[in-house]
Amino acid sequence: MPGERNAVWRAAFPPPGVALPAGAEPAQVIPGFRSNTEQKKSNWCWAAVCASILGVLPRPGVNASQEAVVAFVQGASGLNEDRMEHLGTVLRDLGYQTRVLGGASLDFLKFARDVVEPIGRGHPLAITIVWQDTQLGHAICAFGYGKLGGLDALVVYDPAVDLDADNVTMVTIEGMQKYAAQMAGPARFAAWSTAHIVGEA
Repeated sequence: MPGERNAVWRAAFPPPGVALPAGAEPAQVIPGFRSNTEQKKSNWCWAAVCASILGVLPRPGVNASQEAVVAFVQGASGLNEDRMEHLGTVLRDLGYQTRVLGGASLDFLKFARDVVEPIGRGHPLAITIVWQDTQLGHAICAFGYGKLGGLDALVVYDPAVDLDADNVTMVTIEGMQKYAAQMAGPARFAAWSTAHIVGEA
């Protein structure tokens, strides 16, 4: 994720760290999920998300590393191509089954069905965020849930390269729906574009 994209993301979400936001009450996280790994190249948010998923849902013949994911999908681990918008395709190429949740609004999201049940079974949610009127996007992963200020919330792994501590934050469902972020002057909006509930094939 280039620096400009990082600035937008950091303006929108509380800085990740070991100390979750005040009022955060994580109820459950997927055991063993690697949430402390930064993306190794500026456009490898998607690869970092896939590598962390591989750590809890292994696939035959693919190591749980960003380089292995890129090499598997693109044939060369040195490339810095952005595949964020093709996250679902990459997950399926890796051999996962996915159930896609999509839309600019989260009206479609049923917290118990689409968050609590999958995460309780060890199935993370790979999420794509897209900023309005830009080509900027980012891949993150929800691997837990709970309450934040009394509201339903996700425990989110963000692989962005300039973040501190363990790359984890907690965001309410409402906060994921739409939020203002400053980018080169005027406020722009970002929205949860799609989520892929990841399951084993």
